[in-house]
Formats: sequence, C-alpha cells, structure tokens
Amino acid sequence: MNKTICITLRSLLIGLTFFAASSHSRSGTDDCEWWSRGILAQPSVDPAVDNRFTLFQVTGRHCHLTGKLSYYQTENQNPAVKIIEGTRTKDGIFWPYVTSEVKDEKTEMWSALPAPAWNGHPETVTIKPKESCLEMQVVLDHFKAFIGKHKFGRVILKTGEAATFELKHLSPSNE
Repeated sequence: MNKTICITLRSLLIGLTFFAASSHSRSGTDDCEWWSRGILAQPSVDPAVDNRFTLFQVTGRHCHLTGKLSYYQTENQNPAVKIIEGTRTKDGIFWPYVTSEVKDEKTEMWSALPAPAWNGHPETVTIKPKESCLEMQVVLDHFKAFIGKHKFGRVILKTGEAATFELKHLSPSNE
C-alpha cells in the first residue's frame, strides 16, 4: 500500500474509533457542559505534505477545551525516529510542548497565541517508523476567543509539524 492510502486509512480509522463519542452535547447552549467531538478530516495546507500530526478529538468539560493528538511516523523520514518533547501529568497523560496559532483569512498570516502553563514532569515520547502515538493531549482554551472570527487554528510541535484544524470544531454547536 502506498503512503497516501496508509495515512488516509489511518485517519479514517481514528475518526471512526472516536465517532461514537463525537457530536455529542448534553446542552446545546452551555459551553460548560461536557461534550466531545471526533474530527474526521483536517485541512491540508499543502497536498505534498501528509498529515502525520493530527488533532482527532476535542472535548469540552468544566468550561475547558482539550484536544487529543496523534502522530504517525511514516517510513523514509529524516530523522527516522521522531522524538516529541512535553510533560507527563500524574494521571499518565502526555502533553507535548506546542505553539498555538490562528490564521487571519484576509492577510493569510498566522498569529501566535499565548502559551498555556505546562504542568507535570518533563518527558519525551519516541516514535519509530510505522509506529504511532495516540496518547497526546493539548489545552485548547486559548482558541475560544477566535471561534467565529477566524477559520483555522493550529498547534505546532517544537520539531515543526503542525496539526491544522477548523476552529468551528472547538464549539459544541460546530458553527
């Protein structure tokens, strides 16, 4: 199977895995209620670039937004082994160090957002070729002010890979 088909199938499987929990909200009007949504597709900035790093689920709980991230290390990458830096909290969750940005559609420019505080102990995750990591999470609260004002947001690893997403997915109404 070629690389494009493998990545497309991987994205589809991730989406289907979390589809049962997606598009669910206890209250359509209260952002502080619990809700969760799977993201089946992400915008591609460049057709030549595969989406190895993706945001595949968003959860709103107690007025806070978090996202689940995946990273798939394809073959023939340089470096072959990907090392992602971040922190691991007491509950065992790995939170990669990321920079967050929103895109201004008029100027086509990306603007950096203030970084959230990092909790936990510094740690790295190592991903070998043909392996993936589905255990990463990221805080998305700082994107709330831009929902409905901008179309795209992204989180960028220290290594430069970016997970780009539509900001509408960070709202329980998906609008």
